[in-house]
Amino acid sequence: MPTLDTNQALTNPAQPKLKQTLGLFDATCIALGSMIGSGIFVSTNEAFRLCNNSPSLTLLAWVVGALVSFLGALCFAELSASLPKSGGEYEYLKKAFGRPVAFLFVWTQLIAYASGSIAIMAFTSGSYLAELWSPFPQLAKADWSIILSAFLVLLLSGLNCLGLDKAAALQNWITSTKFLGILLFLGLGIAALSSMGQTGAPSLSWLNLSNSGGSIWGFGGAVIATLWAYDGWNNLTRISEEAKDPSITLPRALIISLVICACIYIAINVLYFGLLTPSRIIESQAIAIDSAWVMSMHLPLLSSLPLATILGAFICFSAFGAFNGSIAANARIYFAAARDGLFFPIFKELNPSSGAPVAAIIFQAILAIALIFFGRTFSNLLSYFSFSAWLFYGASAVALIVLRNKGSQPIDTFRVKPYPLIPWLFAGVSFLLVLSQILNAPLQSLLCFGAILAGLLFLPLFTNKSR
Repeated sequence: MPTLDTNQALTNPAQPKLKQTLGLFDATCIALGSMIGSGIFVSTNEAFRLCNNSPSLTLLAWVVGALVSFLGALCFAELSASLPKSGGEYEYLKKAFGRPVAFLFVWTQLIAYASGSIAIMAFTSGSYLAELWSPFPQLAKADWSIILSAFLVLLLSGLNCLGLDKAAALQNWITSTKFLGILLFLGLGIAALSSMGQTGAPSLSWLNLSNSGGSIWGFGGAVIATLWAYDGWNNLTRISEEAKDPSITLPRALIISLVICACIYIAINVLYFGLLTPSRIIESQAIAIDSAWVMSMHLPLLSSLPLATILGAFICFSAFGAFNGSIAANARIYFAAARDGLFFPIFKELNPSSGAPVAAIIFQAILAIALIFFGRTFSNLLSYFSFSAWLFYGASAVALIVLRNKGSQPIDTFRVKPYPLIPWLFAGVSFLLVLSQILNAPLQSLLCFGAILAGLLFLPLFTNKSR
């Protein structure tokens, strides 16, 4: 297959360069669409378990998750506005700490971070599909959901191989559609709660702090579970090279998308706790579908509709948008590193017909499928993914401080205030979450840490290479 060498594109002005095509609406849709995926439909169960079945603490974990994500978005807004290049964290870590640290980030992205997040989205979608459609009675539902998850990874990766222009157009449409769908879900839920009245069981009256309990590290694990649902806002920074007027567009898009996402997530969780009893939340395999069934009992309009099928299809559709943004953004990290001679050369090559980094997308898909079969549960996959994610989130916040101290940050772009309080606070929270993850899931964290250190074996291939 013929390829286009992007190193030549950078040094030869006759070669095409990445176009700045993303406006504020496009950028907001990419960030919002990457966040609102399958997480809101599965993270509540995990957070509820880690909070010792306390609805109050669970809601608090969602609020804390929103605040932590907002602090991170402010830090990344300054970094992306001042360094609008493909690769996101890769560029920030390389400029602040040098090529070895940047390489370890890219390596971790490939084997854990990006591949793990894709595996989680696919596993959630596959689990919901398995609840709705199981044509092989002799096959256990858990095994069938894994097969469906792997198929979804292949399908979405194949679509992304067709090109970024098609992926961006699809992202805008999916984000707008699922945003309207979530508003409809919330509206029907509020109507059902109103019809339940004071005699309904359960009601919001059981949301009180007397039901709280558990350890501080368990609460930290719950925050990590909610942060998985919020995760994806940083995808926008990885394609910042293609944004129009990045110093204005990127900060605005990050802030707007996070505020909208936080309001939606907290409202949906209040709805879950208003419709379902604690025991049903613990036992639920598909909390949104269970909530929809309760709605149908109190809204005659819904009683004749196949709610499980409709909602399950919507959840998968929602995950497609998160898939789409994640696969497209992560591929640019490998592209940026390979362009600098800091990663495998095959990842710097673009397909001439689609302009997509096909090799990076395919290899990423293979690793995600391997993690699906290896992890087999949402909890295991989340534990494996989260350790690496927050390790490098914290490092990126420290990178902002280092670059400021070096005088590398331009003063005419978006700047975090109050500084250095926000980046230090975000970095501190990030490393506390890493510690919490180690205590809550030591085996998965150890495996992830070992996978990161394995990158040191490949580091000399690139850092000792003549540029």
